Amino acid sequence: SAYVLGLAPTGGDVIAEFDADLSDLGGQSAVVFASGFLTPAAESDPALGLFAAIADGTVIELTAHIGDDNSSNDLYAPGNYSLAQNYPNPFNPSTSISFVIPNMSQVSLTIYDMNGKLVDVLANGVYSSGEHSVVWDSRSLNGDQVASGVYIYKLVTPERSISRHLTLIR
Repeated sequence: SAYVLGLAPTGGDVIAEFDADLSDLGGQSAVVFASGFLTPAAESDPALGLFAAIADGTVIELTAHIGDDNSSNDLYAPGNYSLAQNYPNPFNPSTSISFVIPNMSQVSLTIYDMNGKLVDVLANGVYSSGEHSVVWDSRSLNGDQVASGVYIYKLVTPERSISRHLTLIR
């Protein structure tokens, strides 16, 4: 079953709308929630994930489409900047992160813990236009394996900054 879910700050107007297919829930009741970041610059491509928490504690990531055009929030739009949801997610021990930039640009792709501490730098340099992919091996800057948990990955260029989250399960 598809539902339209509106996302709004407390007491505010809806700032993002999703069409969500809840068939993965198998008829069970669940709490549906969004997790990620919304910024004014990312209004048309918020870095969000939709999830459903079932009574037994299981959390399922839902497939979601932003707005009325049914374009997925993970699809690349030519000529735009985009940061795809990592795959697989959740993951162990490594995951792939893809991004698209419309022109040659300085790029930084970093991983942060939920406290905002820098965990790893996956990319830092000049990249040509197009799609690029990097792999994170769930290790920190000093080579240590990081703990299970939710981490933020952030793509920064001189023109744009996009963040998403990923989940490591050991």
